[in-house]
Order: sequence, then structure tokens, then C-alpha cells
Amino acid sequence: MINAIRKYQNYLNSCIDELSIIVEQAATYRKSAIVPVTNDDELFYPLFFKIQSMMNSINKNSQQQEAEREIFLLGHTLNSLHECVIITDLENMITSVNPAMLRLYGYSAEEVIGQDVKKLRTDQETSELTDLIIAKTMQDGWEGEIMNRKKNGDVFPIHLSTSLVRDEDGTPIAFVGIARDITEQKKLQHQLEESTKVHADDLRYFSTSIQHAQEEERRRIARELHDGLSQRLSGMKLHLELLLSELNPEDKKSLLRVKKIKKQINDMITETHRISVNLHPTALDDFGLTVALQLLFKDFESTFKIPIAYYPTISTHEHFDRQIEIALYRITQEALNNIVKHAKASAITIRFKRDTKQYVLSIEDDGIGFEHSIIRKLVQGKRGLGLISMKERTENVGGTFEISSVSQQGTSIRIQVPVQL
Repeated sequence: MINAIRKYQNYLNSCIDELSIIVEQAATYRKSAIVPVTNDDELFYPLFFKIQSMMNSINKNSQQQEAEREIFLLGHTLNSLHECVIITDLENMITSVNPAMLRLYGYSAEEVIGQDVKKLRTDQETSELTDLIIAKTMQDGWEGEIMNRKKNGDVFPIHLSTSLVRDEDGTPIAFVGIARDITEQKKLQHQLEESTKVHADDLRYFSTSIQHAQEEERRRIARELHDGLSQRLSGMKLHLELLLSELNPEDKKSLLRVKKIKKQINDMITETHRISVNLHPTALDDFGLTVALQLLFKDFESTFKIPIAYYPTISTHEHFDRQIEIALYRITQEALNNIVKHAKASAITIRFKRDTKQYVLSIEDDGIGFEHSIIRKLVQGKRGLGLISMKERTENVGGTFEISSVSQQGTSIRIQVPVQL
């Protein structure tokens, strides 16, 4: 191209030299009386036309060179891409691909040019998905993950991004798809999910082990309180009663002092029993969850003066999986503690039922409630150790934990635990 331009420049220079000669001849003709003077247009027009034609030719070739340069750069860019580029007409027939596409799919250009793009898709791809991709591409493009098939039959995932090509008049003329093999990304994602699952299982096992250890320790302490401290306090009470019977009835001061000590011992026995029951309710072992909950509610109402409406649909003598019984008892216990501390409730409603597949425990109060944003933080573990413990206990027995609340309208907790068959 450069040589051609130089050729035109040389030719232009020769034309200029020829023009100079004609100008000199014209000046000589005008001075000569023998040769008639011709019209200047007849002398110069042919040469000027020739020069203008040559200049237009040079400009056209310069524009052509620039266009060829842009096409070369575009082609080089497409050939250098690691992503697969597939160009189709509006009927989804492949018109052009880049080398990266041929390397990935294992085809030659002759094997895919002129073929429907469905040649690269799997049998599982529905016509609805194809129609959706085309419709979205006609609007503002489509982007997503689909499965493709190589020449050797291997199926693999790609990330596909499509766009529409228009001509100078804005008329659609082609689809362009850029695909990237995400097989390795999917493998890493799967490995991460497996690792996360294993880590979550380990944490759940660790949490369950801690809770089991806590329950055993609570059981031990509760037994020691009942068999040790409570028995000793009862012995002291017995001795005080004997002492009262031996004191002189006229010794009012001594009698009053001993009676006060006896009352304190009675209070200590009651408190020790309450602590022992909270640590590990023996009714849970002896009579099952339903009776243990009834005793818990009775003690709660007498202590905090908040009425509880309890609606069980399970037999009072029914026993089921020990870990589930402990989990539901502790969850109920923690829920009542939260109501006392935060809800400012005047009434509580508790329902406990069982169907063929699961146990369902719901706890509702009419307290002040809290906002939705706070619920999200509580459930995600950013606040509220009590709720975290309730959620963990539920999940450790394979259940689901839900909490909902409306400000000034109360809070509802729903626990669903699968029946262990």
C-alpha cells in the first residue's frame, strides 16, 4: 500500500512538471504572432482533472488502508482471546468462530461454520431456554451459565454472554456469543461447598458434644444438690424442730430466733430444689417432656406471675428420643427466660403437637416485640446468645428454628423437629 501511494505521488509530481511546461508554452504562444493563442481552459482543464482524479484516488486508498488496519486489529484481537467467540446469523446459524472456540470444543472451522448453534448444546437444554436467550439478546443481551457439549461428547459448563450486532441503519444482522469454560471454577466451588459442609458438620458435632457434656454435668450437679445439700438442709430442719420442742416455752426470744432459722432453712431447701430442677428436671426422666413442661410452667407462673396457656396434643405419658426431649425442654426454658428479661409480656401461649413426620413447638407472647432488622441480626448470630443457643439446639436434632416479631405486638417462635423413627 505504501509503494502504491509513492507511485501516485511520483505521478503527481510529473503532472506538476507537465503543468509548468504548459504554462511556459502558453506564455510563449501569447507572444507569438504566428501561432494562435488557445483558450486557457483548453490548455489546463484536462491536466487539472487528471490531478483531481489522482488526489481522490489517493484519499480513497488512504481510507481503505485505515479500514484494513482496523479490520486487522479486530481480527488479531479476536484470535488472541482466550474466551470463545461465536458469531451467528439471526437464525442461529454459525457464521464465524475464533481459534479458542475450536480448541475448546475440538472442532475444525469447516465442521461448525454453517451449522446451527444447537450443535454445541446438550440434549437437556429446552427450547424455552433457547427462546429466552434469543429474546433477551434482542433486547439488551443475556448472561448466564449453561451446559455445552464438545465434539468428543464431553459435557461441560460455560458462562455465556450474548449481544446483538446492528448495521449502520440499526437493523439487527447477527448475534455474538462469548463463552468461558468454568469447569475448574465449578470444581473449586464444589470443593469449597464440601469443605464448608464438613466444617459445619464438625462444628455441629462439636456443639452437640458440648451440649451433651453440659447436660451430664448439670445432671451430676443436680443430683449432688438433691442428695447432698438438700438432705443436709432437711437434717438441719429436723434438728431445729427437735430443738424447738425442747426449748422453754417462756423463752420467747430463743423460740423466735430458732423459728427464723427454720424459715431460712425452708427457703434454702426450696431454692436448692428450684436450682436442681432447672439444672436437670427429674420429671423429664421419670414422666417425659409433656409433664416436665407442665411442671416448668407451673413454677414459672408462681414465680413471675405471668399466665401460660398450654395446649399439648401429645399424651402426658409419651416418651420419645431423649436428645429431642432435652432440646425442646431447654429451648422452652430459654424462651421463657427471654420473655421475662425483654418482652414485658402479660400472657404466653404455648402449643406442642406431633404429626406423622415432626414435632412442632410454638411459643407466643403479647410483649413489646422488636423490629425485623433486629430479628435478622439475632438469627445470624450477631446478637442474643439465648436465641443462638435455641437455634443451635434445634439444628443439632435436625430441626428448623423460626422467629417472627412485630413491634408492640409480641413475638412468636416456631420449632419443627423431625420424628426419630
